[in-house]
Amino acid sequence: MKVRTNSSFNGIIAGVAFKNGVGETDDPRILNYFRSRGYTVGDQQPVQSSPKVPEGKVKGGNADAGKG
Repeated sequence: MKVRTNSSFNGIIAGVAFKNGVGETDDPRILNYFRSRGYTVGDQQPVQSSPKVPEGKVKGGNADAGKG
């Protein structure tokens, strides 16, 4: 299964050789390693490491707190 990273990367990560940002492996442990770190595996989209907070909102609090 193909694994994708930065298209300019050439090298080895976790024993997988990448050329122009594309590597290939069928090892499920290695594929899980890449998935858990946000690489694109097969047709999968990259995993976001943290949810995005909408502009103007304060994560974990009230944006209007202390006003008034």
